[in-house]
Amino acid sequence: MSTMDQTLIRFPTGPYINAETTGGGIPGWVLAEADGHLRSNGTSYRAAWEPYIAAISDIIRLNQITEGGPIILVQMENEYSSKPTEGPPFKAEMMQQLREAFISHGIVVPLTHNDAGMSQNYASGLGAPDIYGFDSYPQGFNCSAPMEWKDFAKPYHQYHLNTNPKYPLYKFISYC
Repeated sequence: MSTMDQTLIRFPTGPYINAETTGGGIPGWVLAEADGHLRSNGTSYRAAWEPYIAAISDIIRLNQITEGGPIILVQMENEYSSKPTEGPPFKAEMMQQLREAFISHGIVVPLTHNDAGMSQNYASGLGAPDIYGFDSYPQGFNCSAPMEWKDFAKPYHQYHLNTNPKYPLYKFISYC
């Protein structure tokens, strides 16, 4: 099925993708339609993201690796805290709703989440993805000096063994 020149894709769907975009990638119409807490299990927020997840799932479903396509992972949220003292309430419930929505729309490739650093957000428990992942900027955020490289001394392996050893180490490394 796969060839050496085929690109495999981790599909960051949202509803929140960050990606340093306006509103974190949450479309303006969601901001206009949802009252209360965004990125929570609030009724209006869910009503705003459900049609989007249904529509994007139709595209993803046909392009999963199980269907001969390039999509091997679907990222259901991005850099979202599971800590009760940060952000809106009922975050884990929203993550579980997202998980169930993707599955009910035929997504069979593993679902993932990009933790903002090594914070153990959604590494397990309600709303946890199939594969926990985290991001890192080992070179910092200085994109103006692409030829300057710092030592790479993060304790990724030990963190992985302490946090989620039954799954592969999955991390997003950003260089800029």
